[in-house]
Amino acid sequence: MSECTEQYPVIRPGKPILFETYRFRGRAGCLIPKEGRFCATRDVVIQWVKDKLDQVPLPEALSQGEEFSLDFYGQIAEGVNLPERKLWTVRMTQPDVGLPGHIDPVPGCSWISDLSVMEIDGQVEFGVKITCSYLPDRKALPGFIRPGIIRRLAHLVGLSQIRPVDGKVWDLLSPEDLNDLEGFLCSKERYLPVVVISQTDGPDPSSEQSYLVDGDHLAKDLIGYAHVVRMNWDLSLLWTDMVGVPWTVSNGGVRIYRPGLDFDADQYQSHPLMDKDRIRRWMGSADRRDNGYVQYLSDFLKSFPARTSLSWGGLVFVPEARLIAREERAKAPMEDQVARNEALEDQIEALKLLLEATRSDRDEYLAMAESALRETDSYKEELFSLRNSYITLQAMWESRTGQSVDDELILPDSYNHMAQWVSDHFTGRLKLHPRAVRALKDGAYEKPQLVAQALMALAKEYRDVKLGLQDYSVFQERLQEIGLDCRPSISNESAGKYDDRYFIPISQNGRDRTLLLDNHLCKGVSKDRSLCLRIYFLWDNSRDEVVVGWLPSHLPNSKS
Repeated sequence: MSECTEQYPVIRPGKPILFETYRFRGRAGCLIPKEGRFCATRDVVIQWVKDKLDQVPLPEALSQGEEFSLDFYGQIAEGVNLPERKLWTVRMTQPDVGLPGHIDPVPGCSWISDLSVMEIDGQVEFGVKITCSYLPDRKALPGFIRPGIIRRLAHLVGLSQIRPVDGKVWDLLSPEDLNDLEGFLCSKERYLPVVVISQTDGPDPSSEQSYLVDGDHLAKDLIGYAHVVRMNWDLSLLWTDMVGVPWTVSNGGVRIYRPGLDFDADQYQSHPLMDKDRIRRWMGSADRRDNGYVQYLSDFLKSFPARTSLSWGGLVFVPEARLIAREERAKAPMEDQVARNEALEDQIEALKLLLEATRSDRDEYLAMAESALRETDSYKEELFSLRNSYITLQAMWESRTGQSVDDELILPDSYNHMAQWVSDHFTGRLKLHPRAVRALKDGAYEKPQLVAQALMALAKEYRDVKLGLQDYSVFQERLQEIGLDCRPSISNESAGKYDDRYFIPISQNGRDRTLLLDNHLCKGVSKDRSLCLRIYFLWDNSRDEVVVGWLPSHLPNSKS
């Protein structure tokens, strides 16, 4: 026979990519009596699974909340029941069918839904994670789509994530509500972002039109994605006093407070604020519900749950629950060796499946981490380039004009906007650590303009000294002109007696480090904070900039 030379094409779909598009963990059953919460929540989830598997022959075990497994031509579901642990979990895999009239189905794409209901310490916990499996040639990432079970549970049995997840706006009504808001924002158990809508100073403050964004409509749209808070004019003024101008939201602005908020460690710029003028420009003539800004805000917030680190606590899903069930069976008394061997084989098979699921999760998280790292590196390079360009332009302007770019600066006459003033004028030369930004809120020194002059001296003369462009005497002369001294602040040994007050965490060359605020500018020795000025700072040689860690009051020492 002659050798056949005809070539046949081989279709190679490639290894699927897993992309988690949604995750949620919260308490369920707050709308019904405590003793019936677990069963009621589980039954709602079971009905949702049955609705999703419409026209698929379903085992009776599913309706009873028992262990089951089915595979109907690519539609796969498996449930595990652990009654001793009060745990029921289900995994469902279905092909992508799109959204009729809105989104076309994507060939080669499937969706994996993992849901778990468990009673922990007397509370019913519910968790869900949605994963999209798609082929490498897909050009667009899947959308961050919230599963319908969130709305269903919220309306039928109740959901909460510290606060109710019910699609309703939280209207702040009293100063006590502001204390609750602050505690809620700083809670380590909060996994969802909080969007705060503030009231404008319009002609009719009682009108809903005094809020540029329709909070009720937004809260319904973002149920399970974010909490929506509405803050009136008077409370926004109190909120500003509580958290400081850099962290506030007022006069028609909208702010997003990310999960894990720490006022003393976070950069306030990382919690996005949109003021009313920019919102109005974005809205144009459109209404408060349907406009470009609301659409942007909605799309932005819907990506948060999938990108936020979330601890599942004691909740487990099918791969782990399957192994637990097999382990419990292997421990049970058995009459013969054959049964024991079968139980051990089941346990081994469950271990293999759990290992495979763990590997898939690992690959997904590694891919996400690599993508995030590449994106971060790209932003860092761009920021570094812009920063250097900005500093170069300043130097060129000074060289041509013979004047400093700081000569015409208008000094702030209060501490309210000093953080923004520093950010606007000293980028790349001096920055305020978040702890310093927070300290300005309670600034009591009587001459804020002198504080601004001191910061300017650090950004100009002191920085030039550290870069070798000027002699130290130039910096000393400038301090003498404004009546300040520069001294070492405290030794490492002595600083350790005051916890972390003299230390600040900063990132240098990709590594987190804790550094001593080893210098401070001084004026006055009075214990009266209005008469005594201290500005604690350090030099960051990895970024060639001054970092101010505390001002304008004195940190504790052996004399205070």
